[in-house]
Amino acid sequence: MTTLLDIILVLVVAEAGLLAALRVRNNEASAITSDLAYLASGFFLMLAVRLAWTESSPVLPVLALVTLAGISHIFDIMRRFRKSA
Repeated sequence: MTTLLDIILVLVVAEAGLLAALRVRNNEASAITSDLAYLASGFFLMLAVRLAWTESSPVLPVLALVTLAGISHIFDIMRRFRKSA
């Protein structure tokens, strides 16, 4: 199962790079931060799940990743509400 998560994590990083390149090419570089915030929340959650599954590590690193996911999600939601207002 961790191999599948590793593949998904690599694909998310590749997607982020591709989106950033497309945004720059289309002169929409200001939208890169919202794209990255959207992707980062899911990325951090998947990383937390992977760490929880594979390591018998302390809870603190998993909580840190879940916190980063929450911060990214809040940032993404704030940017979406600012756009719609």
